[in-house]
Amino acid sequence: MSLLKTKNRWMAITAALWIMFCFIPAGSLSAASEVKNTNKVAGDNLPMIRLVPSVYEAKVGDTIEVAIWLQGFTGDYSRVQGYEIHMDYDAALLEPDSGTKKLSPQVFKKTSNPMSLVNKIDPKGSIQISEAITSQDAKLFTGYGKAGTISFHALKAGTVTLKQTKSIIIQPDNPGLNMKHQISEPTITIREGGTAADQVSEKIKTVGDVPVKKISQPTSAQTLAGFKDQGAITKLKWAQDSIIKLASSEVLQGTNEGNFEPLRDMTRAEFAKSAVVALGLDMKQQIAPTFSDVKTSDWYYDYVETAGAYGLIQGREDKQGDLHFHPNAPITRAEIAAVLARQVKNSGKGMTIDNKNPFTDIPSHWAKEDIIYLYGNKLIQGKTATAFKPGEKASRAEVSVLLERVIQTVK
Repeated sequence: MSLLKTKNRWMAITAALWIMFCFIPAGSLSAASEVKNTNKVAGDNLPMIRLVPSVYEAKVGDTIEVAIWLQGFTGDYSRVQGYEIHMDYDAALLEPDSGTKKLSPQVFKKTSNPMSLVNKIDPKGSIQISEAITSQDAKLFTGYGKAGTISFHALKAGTVTLKQTKSIIIQPDNPGLNMKHQISEPTITIREGGTAADQVSEKIKTVGDVPVKKISQPTSAQTLAGFKDQGAITKLKWAQDSIIKLASSEVLQGTNEGNFEPLRDMTRAEFAKSAVVALGLDMKQQIAPTFSDVKTSDWYYDYVETAGAYGLIQGREDKQGDLHFHPNAPITRAEIAAVLARQVKNSGKGMTIDNKNPFTDIPSHWAKEDIIYLYGNKLIQGKTATAFKPGEKASRAEVSVLLERVIQTVK
């Protein structure tokens, strides 16, 4: 009897989600605002379904990649149970790669068993994708996730705008409601030849409605319970709250084994992703890797490229002139200070500048100014009252505390 009830409940949820995706009226997609050339999630810190072309200026014959990202889904806008995206393009100007038949979404965890409702690329000018999780007990979507990447061939000169004709975000306990979020519609200019500056050209629209029921966020106890090594976290009283906050919003994630490993050295790749997500940056799409030791198939590829595009990270040239990122190397305290100081300075938050330097081990260090800047604004501390230890590796717990402070500052 219980098996039958479970089966019937699953069928009912599936049917309900299908109705949500197929019958939300187009009228709910009103364009309340438009902003051009944004570099961060605009408006009231709304999340966004963002279309990200690899270039905005191209020549006939070029390959253009367009990625579809769900980004900035944190706080009240997290815990997404389903989404639907329709993208229209001008088939006279763009032709999908013949080898691309379907998108490969990386939004929901595979362990949550997402159900694909539609996934097709129509060469006549439209792309559709939608997924849903039928159980609210599964791991719902929070943070950043890629719905797929399409490769186009530029056929002839002209201007093409990629339009989202339908964009739906579903949260638990809000049946039939398209959650309020933003969408981007980029414009790509295709030329016969020559070159032009590649500048972001896009419109941002706000669609959907405020959820009727506020989504309950996981408690601290529930977040901790998600890690097998929760005892190691609770022992670090100075870092526990920061770890919980960043873990609940997917800024920092655990390992495949289910641990958080707070005292493990954070890698440069892990930090690149954490910084991009924590700072709410728009994702970038790069066809060819910038760094010789980072492959497009690496899980951190998009985040490293995005962090690099914003000037947050840099590589190191070898004797042959190849640029290396060293993604699996531990990141140092000085490197972290340099990355975050750049972003805080660019945030325009009117931070004070206190040039007092209590540290005796950074008088000629390359990151001296960044370290002093963060210290003067009470965002970073030394290992002791007089030693910063710039070359020392940073643990995941230390990074959690620093990122959480910076998030509160720049947002």
